[in-house]
Amino acid sequence: MIAIGKSVCFGTLSQNVVRVHECVRPGTPLSLEDARRLVKGYLEHYNNIRLNSAIGYITPKDMLAGHQQEIQADRDRKLETAREQRKNRRQRAT
Repeated sequence: MIAIGKSVCFGTLSQNVVRVHECVRPGTPLSLEDARRLVKGYLEHYNNIRLNSAIGYITPKDMLAGHQQEIQADRDRKLETAREQRKNRRQRAT
């Protein structure tokens, strides 16, 4: 418990209660609901956005849906197109 008038991060508690929240690390859950929201956001990012190197740099969601072959074929097609473009640029430059 913090006594009123004691220094807390910036100034005193009685001067500015809002500043106490500035002392807490951003993203730290302050309640059970906050913790649930943060975990839900992390799981959403991990499963749907983050590319996982252990499964071929695709998302777990795409892996479970069976899209890995489509994604790899699309990547291979893009790489081949880029190779052709570089080859054409080199030929025009000479």
